[in-house]
This record gives sequence, C-alpha cells and structure tokens, in this order.
Amino acid sequence: MTTRWYHPIRYEYQRWPLWRLDLDLAYILKSLDHKYHPNTLADKNHFLAMHQWLKQHQWPSISDEQALTLCAMGDMMWIRSGWFNALSAGVKQHLTHADLTLTNLETPIDPARKVPKWVYETFHYNAPKDYLTSWNVLPSHIQHVFSICNNHALDQKEEGLQATRNAIREQGTHFHCLGGVNQDEDTMLLTIKGIKIGFMASTFAINHLKTNQSPPNGVPIHLFGCPHREPDWVKIAEHIQKMKSQGAEFIIFSPHWGYEYEYWPDALQRTHALKLIELGVDLILGHSPHVVQPVEMVSINKMDVQCPLQVERPGAKGLGVIAWSLGNFLTIMPTLPCKTGVIFKLELVKKDQQIFIKKIELTPVYTTKAVESHWLDRQVVCLHELSDPQKALKARIIRHCQHISPLMNLGEHQ
Repeated sequence: MTTRWYHPIRYEYQRWPLWRLDLDLAYILKSLDHKYHPNTLADKNHFLAMHQWLKQHQWPSISDEQALTLCAMGDMMWIRSGWFNALSAGVKQHLTHADLTLTNLETPIDPARKVPKWVYETFHYNAPKDYLTSWNVLPSHIQHVFSICNNHALDQKEEGLQATRNAIREQGTHFHCLGGVNQDEDTMLLTIKGIKIGFMASTFAINHLKTNQSPPNGVPIHLFGCPHREPDWVKIAEHIQKMKSQGAEFIIFSPHWGYEYEYWPDALQRTHALKLIELGVDLILGHSPHVVQPVEMVSINKMDVQCPLQVERPGAKGLGVIAWSLGNFLTIMPTLPCKTGVIFKLELVKKDQQIFIKKIELTPVYTTKAVESHWLDRQVVCLHELSDPQKALKARIIRHCQHISPLMNLGEHQ
C-alpha cells in the first residue's frame, strides 16, 4: 500500500475548524483508506523483530487452578439499536470463562437526555439505559470494569458523565467504572483470586471541552505520542505509587491514545509506553485508533535478554505487556478493519508472592447485523458465527489479523 497524501493528518493534536473543508475531506479519506504501514524503516524492523520473538516465545508451564483470566475489549461505541442482543452467543461463551473484563465504553448513558436516532445529527453520543443489558446474562462472578475516560466523556456534559457512571454501577456490585466527575475516580483497586489489581485510565482529549475549561477531575488528559506536549509523568507516577502503597500487585493502565486509522504506533508513542512500564505499569490496554494494532511484550530487569524491548525498574524480573489498540468491540463504522476487534485474553498466576503471565491469546471479533433482526441492529460476533455466504469476508478478516499479531487465536476460524 502506498502512503497517500492524507495519511499524515492526525486530528488528535492537529485540530482544525469544521469550515476547513480541505482538511475535513483529507480526514474522511483517511477514515476510509487507512494508514497500513509503519512510518519508517526503523519502525518496520522493530515490529518484525517483535513479531518473530512472539512466535518463538515459550509461555511458562505453571500449573495452577487459581489462574486469573482477564478478557479485555476495545471501543464499545454508540449503535443505533440492538442493545439487547449486542453480544452474540459465541462472544458470551468466550467471556463466560473470564474472572475480569475491561472495556472502553465510548458513549454516555444518560436516561435523562435524548438518544440520537442518527449519531451524526448532533456529534454528541448518548445511549439508552438498556445499553448494557446483554452483559447481565454473563455469570455474576465476573467483575466488569468499564472505562469512560475517552474523548466522548462530556458528550452529555458533566451531568451525563455522572449519569453514565451511575448507569454502570447500577447493573450490580460486580460492575465497576473507571472515570468520573470526581478526583481519583480514574483509579481503582480490585482483589480477584487473591491478586490485588490496580486500574488507571486516561484520554488524549475530550470533545466539547472549551478552551479555558478544565477536564473533570476523574478524566485525566495525557497526550501520549504527541510531539508538542509531554504527559504529566509526575501525576502518573503518583497514581502508580499510591496504588502500590495500597497493596496493588499488578497494575493495568487503560489509555485512550494513539492515532485513528493507523495500524502501527510510532516511535514517540512507543517511548512513552516504555516509560509507563518503567514507572510500574504491568499491562497497557490501549484503544481509540478504531483498528487493531499489535501486542508487544517488554522484558523487565532482563527477564528475557532476547526480547526486543527491555526496561529496568525497581523490583523483580518480569514481563510487561502493551496492547496498542484492541480495535472496535461494537460500532457503526463502515470499513472492515473498523468493524474488526479482538478479545484480549490474559491468564495471571500468583506463585511464591510473585505474579506471572501464564498466557496471552487474541480472538478476533466482528460487528455485523444481528441475525433475524432489524437492519439497523448491530451485534459483535466471533468469526465462526459468520454464515457460509460470508466465507470471503471471514478470509479477509483472518488475513488482516494475521498481519497484525502472531498471538491471534485463529484455529477454529481457518
């Protein structure tokens, strides 16, 4: 694929007024014809080296029935209808085996405000109170964490942000929210299967935030990968150290970051991610680009000297993980890569007071029209649930996923 003239445009830090029709057109073209290749030869060589290392990596053979299973998904966006069956039978079955899920909820849920019939009529997302209904059929032992630290946090103003937090928590005591109006609502601690996990989240920007307006205290803005503004490393380090002082043994960071419609993070974003690992983050679960990006592993304190990414930090040896973007989990976006996402599955084991990553697996999912439903209904499905007439589509999705990561679980889909 050739680099097009519109590929370098990045709305995330190159914002422009809507009357700039030339830039509007450029971004629309980028949204349809994505940036498929790394920016430089050095970037390409880095990802090739990581790809080869992951193919050869041997997971530790730790037998422990108390392994904690995490399933993480990307952007769960506004859909016109179909909330009651938004999760297919195959997706539900996949999530049934999890102890913990983590998803980026990229729409407010404010029952007091109008739900748009067509999202582009206002550019302000809002979903009905039934939006999370399909999650309630999953076993109640699963702890569900939804991050609302994203650029749509204020689509329904601060009242809508609080309403969204309430709507999530009202689903049950096993539903949790990252993000909110108040201080420290962007972090939390959960103990699952004897492992105390710290969570934190951030976003690159917030739509409809006025020039002189401060973001909500519980939705921090950090511009990772931006050449014009550094993240607030002091604040990030304080959050991490506070959770560690409260007993956190494993820290998950959920950043809304990166650049839309690009398949590979650039060098500066990668540098910032390594800084997060150095500060104490163990797992980064990224979202926002609306396409699937690679998963990489980081050797901590020379855990594996062959790993292309190495960091040193206080404490034991280990492996950190960076999932750059998990893609879309539910969407109305039209292109195949934007309808494709992954379920990121990770198994954690605690042995001799140390946390080990036992296994990582990526399962591709796809947003399509729900079977025997209204033509506007949307549902996220596993690839084996696509019908026989969709074999060509399935093959395209598989080729796309294989290009991104060797960790893809494609066995049942081939």
